[in-house]
Amino acid sequence: MIVERIGAEGAQDWDRYIEAAPGSTLFHRHGWGHAVARTLGHETINLAALRDGRMVGALPLVHKRSRIFGDALISVAFATGGGVLADDPAVAAVLESEALRLGAELHAGHVELRDGAPRGASTLCAPWQVVDSIHAGFRAPIPPDDGAVLRSIPRKGRRHDVKRSLSAGLDFVPDAPFESFYRVFAESYRNLGTPVFPRAYLRALCDAFPAEIRIFLVRRAGVPLAATMAIIHKGAILPYYTGGTRAARGVGANDFLFFNLMRHGREAGCQDFDFGRSKVGTGSHAYKRSWGFAPVPMAYRFAMLQGGDPPRLDPLNPKYRALIAAWQRLPVSFANRIGPFVARQIG
Repeated sequence: MIVERIGAEGAQDWDRYIEAAPGSTLFHRHGWGHAVARTLGHETINLAALRDGRMVGALPLVHKRSRIFGDALISVAFATGGGVLADDPAVAAVLESEALRLGAELHAGHVELRDGAPRGASTLCAPWQVVDSIHAGFRAPIPPDDGAVLRSIPRKGRRHDVKRSLSAGLDFVPDAPFESFYRVFAESYRNLGTPVFPRAYLRALCDAFPAEIRIFLVRRAGVPLAATMAIIHKGAILPYYTGGTRAARGVGANDFLFFNLMRHGREAGCQDFDFGRSKVGTGSHAYKRSWGFAPVPMAYRFAMLQGGDPPRLDPLNPKYRALIAAWQRLPVSFANRIGPFVARQIG
């Protein structure tokens, strides 16, 4: 068995293996890493394990370089999933070893595998530290009709809010213009105190996956209030990059958005609604639970090559509280100008 780097010339074979591999995500695909490299400036390294010339494992990595947060080798940076895909534990061990070797060679502070849950005996051995207390995922089957969706929402949760949004004069717009989405998304991120991703990065993802990524918008009287860049992949619909304006709250535009996404996903043949990940203890985490979704801990693995504890780049970390509060006070136009510079370093 040998490990090779796969470049653009091998993208088709890489994606063919990725799509057939159990547990694979859109984040593993060649186009995702290419968008990161082209628009965010980080090197992507696609490692393929070959046995007798046949691909038996894959590990996409991003060498995230940051003056602010330090360098890291991550599978997959700027995504919620990633990690090793392998035909057997021996293949996984070889790919993990190569990732550790590369991390040391590149002087990265740590190697991080966002595989969601430990896989195989090697995942529990040194030098890996499993962290499963920071993020939770939310995914459930889509109910068979709109009435069943409403009944699945707890009475003490958001059922009343969702019902109210359905009579608030809102419009659900599939395949909406990218710029309308980005304006809503950028304002939402400023309001949360989070630097917004570059416009070019999000557009590159849309261009790379025209069949899997679609823009959905909620308007009232022609004014955009909420929007999402959703992923439709392997039987699930996932509102991945989502935002809402302050005006959206009063009419439940986000509730209306997610309700209609479930309907759209069902009509498109999806079985599951993937509400994505949220950090434990945040408003986003509580919001998804209010829809009746049960949180499932997401386990990420860290190998701290230069010592120390796994990083915590989250809004609940006290060291970032003042920065978040300051960012929320910035004018949207100014936050949009400097936000992409910071966002490309967070990962």
